Amino acid sequence: MAVTLPAHLQSPFGLLGVEWPPEDEGHLHACGAALHACATALTGEVNPTANGAVTHAATKNSGDHIDELNDHWADYQGDDKQTGHLPNLAASLHALADGHNLFAKVITIVKLLLKLLATYALIAVAWAMTTAVISGGLAALQARSFIAALRLFAKKAVATLRHKLERYFGQKLIRVVETRLRRLLGAKAPTFSAAAKGSRFGRAAGPAGVLATASGATWMMEQRPEAHPHPPPQSPEEGPRDGKYDLGPPRDPGIPYDDPWPYDPDARPSPGDYALWYKWQALLHGEEAMPGYDEAAATFKHYLDGSGTDYRIDYDKAYHEDKAVREAVDAEIRRAQENAERLYRETGQRDFQMTGEPAKVTDSATKNWEYALGRHSIWGSSDVKVNGDQATMEVTIHAYDRYNFNREDKWINQENGRFETLGWARSYDTHGALTRTVTWTLPPK
Repeated sequence: MAVTLPAHLQSPFGLLGVEWPPEDEGHLHACGAALHACATALTGEVNPTANGAVTHAATKNSGDHIDELNDHWADYQGDDKQTGHLPNLAASLHALADGHNLFAKVITIVKLLLKLLATYALIAVAWAMTTAVISGGLAALQARSFIAALRLFAKKAVATLRHKLERYFGQKLIRVVETRLRRLLGAKAPTFSAAAKGSRFGRAAGPAGVLATASGATWMMEQRPEAHPHPPPQSPEEGPRDGKYDLGPPRDPGIPYDDPWPYDPDARPSPGDYALWYKWQALLHGEEAMPGYDEAAATFKHYLDGSGTDYRIDYDKAYHEDKAVREAVDAEIRRAQENAERLYRETGQRDFQMTGEPAKVTDSATKNWEYALGRHSIWGSSDVKVNGDQATMEVTIHAYDRYNFNREDKWINQENGRFETLGWARSYDTHGALTRTVTWTLPPK
């Protein structure tokens, strides 16, 4: 908490002829704690996680690219705070944190000293007023001389403070941190002689990519997450369920969802929350650079953006890339065929529309689609035409998922769910669809 000047000392403080220091030492301590937490997370979580990913890639693959990646990563991992770029960055953050805390302590000492001088000035004025009748004008002259001495001392104290702070923060600390950061900014990019043209990793690993990564690290140190206040989400009511397709145009079946991490306008972020936010931002950048994780990165980024707007995914791509999705869709198409035959037998209609109920897709075969969709729902709508014993169905399989983090003890859910409680991130609806045309011979009646 910042030291403030009480109301009864403001007038005598004005006699000292100096300004009250505008710095907020409470905020400086909070910044120091956040920087320490960020550096600790970088050392204890981000760096080991990234190192594990690189080690895993090196274990499962081989070739010139992997050798170059290992050499490049060795510069970032390093063995100590002097050689490794990421440990070097963590050391810089710790240095900045220590500087903030020291700055706050010095400001506190100076403010307490100025309060003491203002108290002495108040006592001198009070003494001069009470003894004015007895001493004539002598007490006033003595008080004036005493306050002049206090004023001189106060000005010297403030000037010394400014000089020391400028010398330490404007020169020594800045030079140390700048030297460390220049090592990171000047890091050599890996050279891939046979890199695929236009590959994401090749672009990220190029000189511009390294500069962008370094700039991103600087941005993450300076940027703070923003809260997005919003009312509680309105879950749809569940539609009728009888396990069958009904005649009619496509109808949203009503798939309700829960709100495991409701937004709390009274929640206040801690330094640990900021550290986790920066950690997940760093992991997001890594996921965006990894081949094969496009949808996982995009959906997670949309969650962290905090807009809560609906998001559309390419479900046709999911069908082709993920075996579990493909099997679930094929099963729903077969179910639609069975219902088309049933409705044809029951109504005799040869040209009709039908709409179905949701079915659960409980698994994913790829990590990309597991992170992007995971467990989700699909439902079908179809246009059916019967010509003789031939049926043709144009069926659309609609995919739906509520992107959120379950209220579980898993650290991933706990950390990312907390962001939604703070208003930094927000759950949202994910939609996708694919269309197929199926022709088959109807069984005899």
